Amino acid sequence: MNLIYIEEEKKYVVEDEKNNAIGEGIIREFEASRLYDKRRINYYIHTQSEREDVKLFLVDSFIKIGKLKRLKYPDYDAKLYNCCFSTDLESQMFYKKVPGFVHDEGMLVLSKTLGKEVSIKNQFDLIEDNLESDKMIRNFIEEHSKIFVSVPYSVEKIRVLQKKNELKSYGLFDQDVLIGNVLILKEEDQWWIEDLFVHSDYRKLGVADMLMKTAHNFLIRQEVSNIRLEVWSANKRAVNLYTKLGYELQEESEILIGMSI
Repeated sequence: MNLIYIEEEKKYVVEDEKNNAIGEGIIREFEASRLYDKRRINYYIHTQSEREDVKLFLVDSFIKIGKLKRLKYPDYDAKLYNCCFSTDLESQMFYKKVPGFVHDEGMLVLSKTLGKEVSIKNQFDLIEDNLESDKMIRNFIEEHSKIFVSVPYSVEKIRVLQKKNELKSYGLFDQDVLIGNVLILKEEDQWWIEDLFVHSDYRKLGVADMLMKTAHNFLIRQEVSNIRLEVWSANKRAVNLYTKLGYELQEESEILIGMSI
């Protein structure tokens, strides 16, 4: 089998000895969100073929490619993986056959039943609806992108969310610096916590706890009884915070199967 890279389509194709395409796949490099103790480069892979041996050939090739690419980042962790929905049993069964691949991360859906409002101690300036102007949105995007480096927002995307969904935002400021933010989004009949982040210089000061409780209080005033959020299981700091706030596991919606490289 021969592996050929098609530049314009950003994908690899496997050909047999007669130059017939018998499979294809992708490997995408990006930096993980800066929520972990050590920065990490991710290599997402996906394979397609009717033949399992071709898919295994692709995965083996991607492991070799990933190990070479990650040499550019000697101070980073690196992970190569496939991510699929928890209902995609076929993909899970296949990738678990790859030597060294394990299911060690997943997207957790957590839920909390809301009760009464709580009092909040705050040493910074809390601004409600801090995404009203384009200038305020750009400020949010600048700080958000420092944490969620591979999940870019734009002014247009925020405006679309504001029109399509009920969107609430709370920003916490130290003078003119946005040090933390939480979005609350309603999709159909369910409210979700989205994109909670804290500036790296202001962690361990209770900022995330304060923003979460502020969001809870807002929802309680709207007579909302349940709130949900999604968090990667490897983000231990966030999982611990949400657990302390009374969130419980509902399901694992996505499954990550791969290996450190």
